[in-house]
Amino acid sequence: MKRILFLLILVIFFIPFNVNSLAEENDQFQVAIAPSPHQIEENLSFFDLLVDPMEVIDLNLLVTNTGKEKKLIKVTPTNARTDNNGEIDYSRIKKGETQDSSLLLPFTSIVSNEQSITLDPGKSQTVSFKLKIPEEKFNGTVLGGFVISASDISTQEGKTDKTNGIYIKNEYEIRKAVRIREFEDNLTPEFSINNIEFEWVNNIPALTVNIQNSVATMFGDMTINATVTDSKTQKNIKTYSAKNLEMAPNSNFNFPIFWYDQEIIEGNYNLSLKITSGSESWNLDKKFSITKSESTKFSDYHEKSTESKMTWIDYLIITLIVLVILILVCIVIFLIKKNKLFSTSNKKKKSSTKNKKKNKE
Repeated sequence: MKRILFLLILVIFFIPFNVNSLAEENDQFQVAIAPSPHQIEENLSFFDLLVDPMEVIDLNLLVTNTGKEKKLIKVTPTNARTDNNGEIDYSRIKKGETQDSSLLLPFTSIVSNEQSITLDPGKSQTVSFKLKIPEEKFNGTVLGGFVISASDISTQEGKTDKTNGIYIKNEYEIRKAVRIREFEDNLTPEFSINNIEFEWVNNIPALTVNIQNSVATMFGDMTINATVTDSKTQKNIKTYSAKNLEMAPNSNFNFPIFWYDQEIIEGNYNLSLKITSGSESWNLDKKFSITKSESTKFSDYHEKSTESKMTWIDYLIITLIVLVILILVCIVIFLIKKNKLFSTSNKKKKSSTKNKKKNKE
């Protein structure tokens, strides 16, 4: 209740916030792809290549330092994945990160290794990579990219962290996708549910469903509708949906079904997923159980959220506070106006008295 009142006060008195500070544009360096004869569509900002077996292709990136300081540029090949927000992720591969079990031809296995260069302000340089297409033909899409990071560097000590005698500060990043195909025919995704378990997601209890696309095709405009039913009573326990999702080829992600303040009860359940993308749809079912330990683990969250739920008395108190504040504001405005009228009236009376005295004289 105290937190609600505090937020109410903030809303009433308004704290200004600069939204632009959250969306700074990268004006420190630029990256452009050099035209390739294998490019399917021109004027794209990423590589979209149609290739043949055993070809060796140059992938060229033109990097320009548009900042005012010398920069260390690192260009790192990466494989496309699907993150847990249901978006295709071209970020740098983390140490110990495992690829999807269905990914047989990662982009990083057919392209040359990471490169680093230094660039003075206003200078440009082309960074070239060799792409070696396997002898054996492949169906579908190989999807990856380049992570290009730029760091201001200084030879002065005490600036920031030291790396190989160079002091690094202010890091920036740009990503460029690479899509490789031997045929333009689109394959149809194949979905499966790997596992289901309760986890904390952003400090909220969630049933995480690991969904796998085991085919080498990418797609978007995906909607997932989830229904959880009690296996014994066949009663719907939870429904949840998410829209505008996408998946990389041969990838998986943990789709969260947020439980919020709903009680997590031990028992046997069935999960039904309906996945749609365009005119295509897929239905998946999987049985799972909630153990006693899982139920106990998340019970504190349920109890706290139940306690923190607002009652009609809370709403009434907030309404009364708002009314009192509005009345006080109206009274203050009225008094200010009245005071102005009173002072104006007094000035007129004083002026009239002075004029009468002058007339008598």
